Amino acid sequence: MSTLTAAVQNEWLKLKAKRRSKVFLIIVIALTILLVVLHYATRSSFGFFIVQPNQLAKTVLNLMLQLVIPLLAFIISVDSLASEKNQGTLKVLLTQPASRLKLYFSKLISLSVANAIMVLAVFLIATIGGLFSASNGFLLETFQALVICLLVLVPLGLISAWGLLMGQLFTNGTMAIGLGLLGLFLIGIGQLFIDRLYFLSPLTYLDFYNPLIRGNLTVNFFITLLLMISYCIMLVSAGLLKITSTEN
Repeated sequence: MSTLTAAVQNEWLKLKAKRRSKVFLIIVIALTILLVVLHYATRSSFGFFIVQPNQLAKTVLNLMLQLVIPLLAFIISVDSLASEKNQGTLKVLLTQPASRLKLYFSKLISLSVANAIMVLAVFLIATIGGLFSASNGFLLETFQALVICLLVLVPLGLISAWGLLMGQLFTNGTMAIGLGLLGLFLIGIGQLFIDRLYFLSPLTYLDFYNPLIRGNLTVNFFITLLLMISYCIMLVSAGLLKITSTEN
């Protein structure tokens, strides 16, 4: 356990030191602030809010989770391994006392922390922005937004696992990112012809929590939850298989 903790700390320090990570966090913060400003700008220009004031945090969070945060989470996760393969530092890591299993999970955990920081940054900024127009029901809506922050970390972890796998398959990070996004795009196109392909895209599960938030649990919710967990296990297993088979 102490070896895993040390490995996680090491991976987190490397992730935090990367310029790309800092730039991505700034992008998330800037876009969130922009959405909050636009919320109030519509009131000044048109005399009404496009979004219900109490639902500002949930709305902004959902908008950022549609594309921005998943895309940034994927790029960061790909770069986590692809850059080390390119620089030759991965070979050094594979000779360290920590097992390859611990190395993989230390990267996945540190990436999950990065995902959580981006999501919480959106939540905090949007919640503070919503205080200026809060009314009855604000606390309930804010609590639901916080629950979304926690639940969405699961599908974001799935996207990170997808990125780690792509980062292992290709030395060139740009190629890994491009082909990974191309794969998601082709799956999306395939869904137009074969409905069952939806479960192959990590993006499918980003809003799996909606029935839970609405209190409308159906069989489909539990099927989606089971598929998401199964997909996560599959990607993590593939990632572990790849990293354990990598030569020093």
